[in-house]
Amino acid sequence: MSAPFRQALIERGLAWAIGTPFKQKVYSAGVTVL
Repeated sequence: MSAPFRQALIERGLAWAIGTPFKQKVYSAGVTVL
C-alpha cells in the first residue's frame, strides 16, 4: 500500500467519522422543526 493512498484513505475515514454525526444532528434538528 503506497503512502499517498493510505493517507487519502485515512483522511476520507476521518471526514466520514466527523461528518456523519454532524449530518445526523442537522437532520434530526430539521425533523424536530417540522
